Parts: sequence; C-alpha cells; structure tokens
Amino acid sequence: MKKVKKTILLATISLLLGTTAQAQITFDLADKKTQEETIDIDTDPIIVFKNVITNQGYDYSFEIEMIEKDIPAIPIKGIDAKSLDTLATRNFELALAAFKGAKEETDLPKLHEKLEKEIDKLDPKKHAEEIALGRAALEASVFTKTLGFALRNNQEITVTVTRKYNNGKKDTSIQWVRTFKTPAKSPWSIMYGFTYIPNVMNPVSNYYCLEDTAANTFAITRLNNQKNYFFKNVSPTLMITWTPMHQYRYTKGTRCKSFFSNHFYQLGFTAGLSMNFASETGSVTALAAPSLVIARNVSLSAGVCMTQKQVLNGKYSEGAVIAENLDFDQLHEKQFMGEWFITLAIRFEENPFKKDDDKKE
Repeated sequence: MKKVKKTILLATISLLLGTTAQAQITFDLADKKTQEETIDIDTDPIIVFKNVITNQGYDYSFEIEMIEKDIPAIPIKGIDAKSLDTLATRNFELALAAFKGAKEETDLPKLHEKLEKEIDKLDPKKHAEEIALGRAALEASVFTKTLGFALRNNQEITVTVTRKYNNGKKDTSIQWVRTFKTPAKSPWSIMYGFTYIPNVMNPVSNYYCLEDTAANTFAITRLNNQKNYFFKNVSPTLMITWTPMHQYRYTKGTRCKSFFSNHFYQLGFTAGLSMNFASETGSVTALAAPSLVIARNVSLSAGVCMTQKQVLNGKYSEGAVIAENLDFDQLHEKQFMGEWFITLAIRFEENPFKKDDDKKE
C-alpha cells in the first residue's frame, strides 16, 4: 500500500484570504472526542480546521497521511489589528478581546458565536473598520487547505494536528488525530442472468438420415422448418462486470463523469460464460462486451460472443448416401463461431445457488 505523508508547520496562524468552501472535510479542534468519521467521495478535497487559536503564541502543525505529493509548508503572518481602544462599542471590544484571548480550542465555539452577534449589532456605515477587524479575527480561526489529491473510494486519510507551546516553565503541547474514510466499494461485481443468442451472424443447419427403404440406404438430408425458437436460444449466464467509475472518477461536475456514471446508471465492461442446456448435447458460450448497469443491480449487455454450434460433421456432406442410419451426435460436431448476443443479468448480495450448509460454513 502506497502511503504519502504531508506535514504543514504553521508558525502563527493568521488571516487566509477568504476561501469559501462547500462540502469540505471539517476538523473542529474544539471537538476532542471524535476520532474517526466517514466522508462522501463527492466531498471537495479541501480540509477546514476550525477553532484555531491565533493570539497565544501557539504553533500548530498539521500532518496529513494518505495513500500521493507533499503539501508544502505555508508560513502565516499575524493579524495587524488596531488597538481595542479605537473600537466604537464596549460590548464589541469585550467580545473581540475574549475571542482573541482564548487559550483553549474548546472555548472558541461560544466566543465565536458571541463575537458574531456583536458584529451583527454594529452599524455597517459607522463601524465598517470595526466590522472588518471582527471578521478578520473570525476568519483567522479557520485554516483551509487543499489536500492535493482526488478523493476516491476505498481511501483512508489520517490527519494529525499538533499544537506546540512551551513558555519555558511548562510544555502544553496537544495533538489531535482523526481518520477520514471514503466508502468501501469495489468496481467489480458478479451477476447472474440469461443470454439470448440468435442464429443470425453465422446461421447453421442441422441434418438427419432419410431412409430409402427400397435400396436400404440413407441420404443425409437437411431438416425442414428450422426456426430460431426463443427459449432454445436462451442460456443461463455467469458474468463479471467492471464499472470503473466506482473506483476511478473524473473531476467532479464534468460532463464526462456524469455521462459515464451517475445515480441512475453506470457504463462498464462485462465478461462471462454461458451454458445452453436446451441443445442436444449442450453448448458453451464465452462473451465479452460493454454493459449498462442500472442502479448497480441490473445489467444489460450486447455484443459479439464465441459460441458452440452443431454443424454437419466434416466427413459427410448434404445429399450423401450412406449405408447406416446415423443419429444426431454422429452426424454433427461442435464448432466455435462468432454470434450476436444480448444478456440481462441481476446482481445478488450472495450466490443465489449456494446451499444452506455452504452458507453456514
């Protein structure tokens, strides 16, 4: 398994230029209980660290471990805020001072909410500068970083955040570790269904021995009314289907991605084996073709297969007169030929033909 470690050392957290993300991975430093959570594959590959303290001299380091490129270290400069004495209202001053003076990440959610309320009370025309300072302080507590790799199924992302602080008397360094898992899905599935193979691409005829009672001989004669009976041309089929878009995907939102795979259908590739028990001695078919998988449970495939057909044995020819009455197997031999096919298959949770004793084992 290939692993990639990415470490980001941040000296002092400051204002990042207003990156607005939607449906990103969120890492709340105020939440010290959550150790693991599952993220959707369509989540933007962006991680947002919330409730980062910026005014206590803390140094944070962020380590991201995944199954690809190094995330470069990003130096962040401190906020150049004006003195609180220049702020217009006392309540806003107190809220901003409390927010910037927080020493624990768990205190930030309530202080964040209180500061937002005080900002909303300010007059945008009279206190534009104060509002900007308040917003800057709030934004500085959120660090956003692109992961640097695309999210896919069957991934495990481990993020480690270390806050380093030592005032010479006591080391109060803290570490957070959280694992994000994408859905565990395989692009491969086994399906069971039925294949219809018409006698069209390479039509063949069957023969029998027509008796001449006077001469006591037999003439090799073609059977009349050889129809393509539907049920005789339908065979049970075992298929393996590959739908690559479940594992590998194009950029989110592209037309190519939505065309190949969406919530209604997926395009894939199918290979399988089919056995026709309706023929006189049975026949085997090997097939491979593109497939349309509807809702991951029903597959429709069509293409060209290699199937066994009963043809006149090379030792004989139509109209030949022979001395003995040969049965069907003696007159015919099997040959693999190309033929059109169409297959309808269904995906089951487990083998539907498995016996109860085997299931228990």
